[in-house]
Amino acid sequence: MKPTLLFLVALPLIMIVAACKKDVPKGTAAVRLGKCSVEVFGNDEVKICYDSLIHESRCPRGVYCIWGGMAIGKFTFSVNTDQHTLILAPSWPDTIVGNYKIKLLNIDPYPGAHPRPPATAYFRITKL
Repeated sequence: MKPTLLFLVALPLIMIVAACKKDVPKGTAAVRLGKCSVEVFGNDEVKICYDSLIHESRCPRGVYCIWGGMAIGKFTFSVNTDQHTLILAPSWPDTIVGNYKIKLLNIDPYPGAHPRPPATAYFRITKL
């Protein structure tokens, strides 16, 4: 098989496999609704709590929607004794609090998921 033809056949297969792979970024914290996650960054104890889901308008699985919708959650973010209330959505830009960058990656379960897994928010928190 000629190298050009091999490339044209292999490239779409590689792209399909890469698109199906679901990576969880390193440094991702998973926090269940009503619970907290604690990490230590140097001398700082960083805690993020998933307080409530305050808005859910995402299009349920299996339904055709014109707009995909949005999930918005209320969270408490603490560095040592300094506490902040955050309202976040996965589609919004990163939030910076002090020396920390917080990114809400996802809120599960997605509407229409069966069986319904526990409500969980996924974050990436990095120290600046």
